[in-house]
Amino acid sequence: SAPVLGGTPKELIKDVDSPISFSPDAKKFVFLRERHDTPTFDLLVANVDGTPDHAIFTNQTLLTDSAAPVWLPDGKAVVVPVSLPTPDSIGGLAMFDVATGKQENVALTADRIYYEPVWLPGAGGLIVSAASRQMGLLQRQLAFLSFPKGEYRMLTTDTNTYLHPSVSADGKMIAATESKYIFSFDVAPTSKPDELKTVPLNSHVNIWQWNWMPDGKLIIPQGGEIKFIDPAGGESMLLSDKQGAPKQSAPCGTKYIVYRKFAAAGAASLNLWRTDASGANPVQLTNGRNDQYPTCSPDGKWVYYLSIPDNLALKRVSIDG
Repeated sequence: SAPVLGGTPKELIKDVDSPISFSPDAKKFVFLRERHDTPTFDLLVANVDGTPDHAIFTNQTLLTDSAAPVWLPDGKAVVVPVSLPTPDSIGGLAMFDVATGKQENVALTADRIYYEPVWLPGAGGLIVSAASRQMGLLQRQLAFLSFPKGEYRMLTTDTNTYLHPSVSADGKMIAATESKYIFSFDVAPTSKPDELKTVPLNSHVNIWQWNWMPDGKLIIPQGGEIKFIDPAGGESMLLSDKQGAPKQSAPCGTKYIVYRKFAAAGAASLNLWRTDASGANPVQLTNGRNDQYPTCSPDGKWVYYLSIPDNLALKRVSIDG
């Protein structure tokens, strides 16, 4: 903490892994602490001077892409956004009783993942930044989410991404960071890493992961599609699946491609699939809730991956399924 008018900051607590959220009486605040060698968290309450008050829970798995607790105005509960909380939902809010730590999942949805909620005074709900399946989970839009029913109303509908929403004390103004990402891709020889050359791309929407094919081409998931891209120019599409939102592709020799996507229309699980190098004959390889980061063995017979809900366990499955 530091005086509003300036002065020497005072360290209150170490190892805080989330924004803090104040209690309605402003005497306490809540924050998350991640146990960094595991997918578990502590949800902790402290007094405003930083002295400990109590733990709402400790060493508990929290399936979240947005470690941002919100203390609700009745003072009785704290909510945190969660991802893939049930077999039928990809997003929702985990609500924790401040006194007992009892958890209840609310505002569950098969269509959206919520981020960075803030309470909207006088409105009975929260402002959220949300990514939807309909947009391939590519952009995050501002929306109002009633609480606890989870009725959803979009406030923005464009191709930008809106981050870090905040609300004025009287609830009349909302501020957020508006972002528009334009991705480019450069490659360079390992012997001359400073000699970067831009790879020509037909689209500049989000690129979060890429891999090399045995023939020297790149395989890139982008905008609900998986593409082969020649570093010298030119690209071809392996497959297109906007609803499945395929990501994290990897070659298995020259015969197969493995990638991560939603299991099926309306399903909430994210699994690994295999397709021929032509994009034909898709086969589902895994059946977990959230399987990520496929890597094929050098002989092409096995796919190694992480199972997120299973304590980040490293698993493998045969390329034959």
